Amino acid sequence: MIKLKEVTKENMQTFITLRKKYYELEDEDKTKETDTENERDGKANFGMSDNTIHTTSSSVTSKAVTTQSIADSLIHTLSQAGFTIQRYDASTTDSIYLKLDYGVGNSIRISNHTGKKHLNYRYNVILDGTTEDIMSKYIRHYYHPDDIDKMVKLIMSERHMKIQQYGRFRYNEFMKSNQENHDADKHGFWKTARIIPAYSK
Repeated sequence: MIKLKEVTKENMQTFITLRKKYYELEDEDKTKETDTENERDGKANFGMSDNTIHTTSSSVTSKAVTTQSIADSLIHTLSQAGFTIQRYDASTTDSIYLKLDYGVGNSIRISNHTGKKHLNYRYNVILDGTTEDIMSKYIRHYYHPDDIDKMVKLIMSERHMKIQQYGRFRYNEFMKSNQENHDADKHGFWKTARIIPAYSK
């Protein structure tokens, strides 16, 4: 260690050189970290098909974002897009469930915690944490609130594919059949959910 009285012009120059190298190495490490994150994010957002499982690394959710605000936003957007929506607010948690076109367009679970393993929802919005798509019998998509626009695009795309495959008339018949099959339910989702009709211009 150099004592104050021993500091010379040569010692000072050595110190400056070493400090410069330290900061260069630190900047290089930060660049590598950023490159790794960019590579990961690029893989995460590549592809939305049923054959692709993507991982999204989420940021911290703003305190202003709640399951309620997300549900309201999704209902507004999807009803404007022509979906009939059944909304169910859980009584013991902050979770909200949206069934689209009486289930023909699948369902959305909006929550701030992990759900029960035996209950599977096609689309899931999780307020905090890393989200991963899960491949079981059918793929289940998980999204952070920042990525909801991607989820909405996928929902619309999948409905469009179903209508192309079956035709609009049969798609509507599937909706009607699902509704009629649950008309006699005395409790549970179908009995207590609130129906938000599709917006008609």
